[in-house]
Amino acid sequence: MPAVEIGSGLALLFGGGEALVRGAVALAHRLGLSKALIGATVVGFGTSAPELAVAVDAGLTGHGAIALGTVVGSNICNVLLVLPVAALILPVRWSRRAIRRDATALLVALFGVTTFAIVAERRAPSVAVDLLSEEADALDAVPFPLALAVLGTIGGIAAVVGGADLLVEGATELARRFGVSEATIGLTLVAVGTSLPELAAGAAAARRQHPEVALGNVLGSNVFNQLGIVGAAALMAPLAVPPEVARADLWAMLALMVATAAGLLLARRLGRAPALVGLLLYASWVAFKL
Repeated sequence: MPAVEIGSGLALLFGGGEALVRGAVALAHRLGLSKALIGATVVGFGTSAPELAVAVDAGLTGHGAIALGTVVGSNICNVLLVLPVAALILPVRWSRRAIRRDATALLVALFGVTTFAIVAERRAPSVAVDLLSEEADALDAVPFPLALAVLGTIGGIAAVVGGADLLVEGATELARRFGVSEATIGLTLVAVGTSLPELAAGAAAARRQHPEVALGNVLGSNVFNQLGIVGAAALMAPLAVPPEVARADLWAMLALMVATAAGLLLARRLGRAPALVGLLLYASWVAFKL
């Protein structure tokens, strides 16, 4: 049953991703890595592990439309759902100087994945050091014993991989039953499901009076999605770009990322009113796609 597979897959992705991040952060601390380095690498990679696992699994099983749709949909979800949810809890503030490099990296990564999609169809330190340290601290509030950290990391990886397989199978069957394209399922249902770790982390950070952590997670995740995940999935199996994605959704993501980078460079705050507008835009987009 697709509903059972999708539900089980999402649960494994969420739980596995959480265990993976916390276990890996604890291990990194024991290895003597700085908090800033942990925030820039371990946390960013761990929260994007569900997208990576789903994209690679989809590519290997011949469902490249889900792989690419998940990346594009996840980036849109991060900006119009994950970040606004954190801003509704507590407005997000940032320093233009601290964010400049990540905003530039976001545009560079976007240019790379857009070029890849066009060609296929026709034939980054992160934000400020204190922000990264805050991310690492938030995930290591309760130190784990070494054995538990190792178990969490290994078990998290296994759960994420198993959850990705179940989610891809369930999503494929759901698309087949309801006559919806696999790309659309990837852009909506799978993208939201794989963005749950970022959503949970962002909401938790805002409740702890650190909504800027949500911004760091969103930027890091989007850059990793556009470069690391697309690259990894394409290495495993060639990715065909679905016409509907190349025709509309890719350009929607392009416009959104450019607007995001411009907003980061020109403004210093995301308040509740624009956050609510973002949520309404996302709900409208998902309804239109479905």
